Amino acid sequence: MCDVTHSDPSIQPPLEASLQTPKASLQTPSTDSLETSPLEKPSSSGMSLLVVGAGFTGSVLCKILRTSAPALALNVWEKSRGIGGRQAVKRDGDLTCDMGTQYITCFREDERFKKYVKELKAIDVIQRLEGKIVDAPPRFSGDCKHYVARHGMNSTSKYFMSGTTVHFQKKVASLKVHDKRIEVCNDEGRRSFFDGMIFTIPAPQLLEIDMDGKMSEEVNRSTSSVRRNCQWSQSFADFGTKMEQNRNKGVR
Repeated sequence: MCDVTHSDPSIQPPLEASLQTPKASLQTPSTDSLETSPLEKPSSSGMSLLVVGAGFTGSVLCKILRTSAPALALNVWEKSRGIGGRQAVKRDGDLTCDMGTQYITCFREDERFKKYVKELKAIDVIQRLEGKIVDAPPRFSGDCKHYVARHGMNSTSKYFMSGTTVHFQKKVASLKVHDKRIEVCNDEGRRSFFDGMIFTIPAPQLLEIDMDGKMSEEVNRSTSSVRRNCQWSQSFADFGTKMEQNRNKGVR
C-alpha cells in the first residue's frame, strides 16, 4: 500500500470560501492494538471520513469537501495504483489513448456540474468535442455539450484530487458499525476507524464487500441488476495493445 498526497503545481484549484463543520463528540472503541494511520484518526476539530474510490466522482467529491469542510479528516482509499478509476489512459511518449472514459457530458440544466466543467476549461484541461457520437444514448439528443481531455481523461480527476492524500492499492474488504463509528478492514487485514464512509466505486464492486448485514435486500437486488457497457473500452483495447507492441519494437 502506498500513500501519496497528489499535487500538481501546474494545476492548482482556486481558493473558495469554506464552511466549518461542527465538532464531533463520539464514543470511540479502543484502538490500542490496531495499526491505524494517523490520517485515519479523527482530527482535533472535526470528523473523519473515508471516501472509497479515486475515480472522477471521488475526485470531484474530495474537491468539494476540501473547500466546504476543511476541518474534516479526509481519507481516500483506492484499490489501484493511480487516480482516475475508469479513466484509464495508455501513453506512448506524447501520444495518449483513452482506454476507458472517452468524454464527459454537461447538460444545460445541470448548473452544479457546469461549475466544474468551467473550471477545467479555464486551465485548458479539457476542450469541446466536435463531431457525432456513434450510438449515443437518446438523452444526448437534448441540449448538452461533450468535452475531451487534452492529455488523457484521467487528468480531470488528477486536477480535482490535487491536495488530497490518497492511499493507493488499498481495497475495502469488510466493515462493521460500532456505536457511531465504522470499523473498516482492508484486503490485507488491517483495520481503521472512521466516523463516516462514502462509496464512489461502481455498483457491482459493492457486492464484493462484507457489509456486516447492513445492505438491505432491496439495495442488494438493485445493485446486482446493474450492467456495464464496455463497448468503448473494447474498441480501443486493440489500438492500445498495438501501441505497446510498437514501443517494444522501437517503432513510432
